[in-house]
Amino acid sequence: MQRGEERARRNRRDALRASLEPSATISSIVSSPHGRVQGTIGKATRTLSRTISAPPREFAGVLRRLRMAAGLTQSALAERARISAEAVSSLERGFRKRPHADTIALLADALQLTKTQRDELSAAAGRLLQPSFPAADKPRDSQERIKGYLPEAPSELVGRQREIHEIVVALQSNAFVTVTGSGGIGKSRTALAVASRLRASMPDGVWFVDLASRSSNDSLPGVIASTLGASLPPGEDEVRALLSLLCERHILLVLDNCEHLIDALAPVLTALLRNSSRLQILATSRERLALARELTYLLPPLSVPPDANVRALSTDEALKYDAVALFVRKAYETGAGFALTDANAPIVAEICRRLDGIALAIELAAARLRTLTVFDLCRRLNERFAVLVGGSRDA
Repeated sequence: MQRGEERARRNRRDALRASLEPSATISSIVSSPHGRVQGTIGKATRTLSRTISAPPREFAGVLRRLRMAAGLTQSALAERARISAEAVSSLERGFRKRPHADTIALLADALQLTKTQRDELSAAAGRLLQPSFPAADKPRDSQERIKGYLPEAPSELVGRQREIHEIVVALQSNAFVTVTGSGGIGKSRTALAVASRLRASMPDGVWFVDLASRSSNDSLPGVIASTLGASLPPGEDEVRALLSLLCERHILLVLDNCEHLIDALAPVLTALLRNSSRLQILATSRERLALARELTYLLPPLSVPPDANVRALSTDEALKYDAVALFVRKAYETGAGFALTDANAPIVAEICRRLDGIALAIELAAARLRTLTVFDLCRRLNERFAVLVGGSRDA
């Protein structure tokens, strides 16, 4: 009897010791002859289970790095993710060690993470996330698909939420809205974001027509019809044929880069708007098209810090301005290792001010960080146009 009790105690002791070895596994304990999950062995098993499933400690750092790369403050990320700013702060300070999978998914969607970045974030939290899909692209059944054509955005749009909302509201009560503004200010990207937001509400789709490479010698009705996947009958009046194609459809037609085709577009758009009660048109142009029923929306530059506050800006304060957020995002994408700090935030703010909040100029300037420090860039911006030459062609 004593010998049997001694053997049982020895087996329990050996199992406990094995459970605390780095190479031990749950299966090795459970499958041992005396591995019933009870008593001391059960406690060791549960301890090891918690050790294996505990998330790595770097989640707070990973989240903060991804947020900074996105050019977002904690408050901005919280608003996008539809969680509290306190929750984001707690996660970044490491107070919440094991965030729920739903919270991680909301953060990943709000940050517009790539698959690799989503995997990194979920791994840091010890959670497995399911792939995320935009709500507008989820068909209610296999037969229902959202119609239309929108090109894929080259990157996430920084800022412009107020402008997008105002243009969406304008289209609810106006059939024809033209977004105007200087070159490089972001008209095309803003129009694309508006179209994406309205996509699910258009029964016959949202169709994006890029006119940048077209000339007045091209058949513009044919170009529009081709975008819709149709062709106009040869030998017929093209405007009338296009009208017959569109007149019964409830669609949003996005005409991008119209400024060099205003005279050629005028009769086409006039006929379409006059004879189709369900057609809506969103155009972008450096100047208004000056047509009946046209509502013009002047797109402003990205917000920049006021001159009086530049020298005292902290990192979080600087990121509240869209121009700074865009610069930080594009600087991060260069792979040059740039990070916004309290020391360089006033310099970045000054760069954005000197570039007047023009999106394209800011992107080109950020691309120069491959060869210049942010301090050198600011100093050389007195030669504004010279320093922007030679950046990435697709910046």
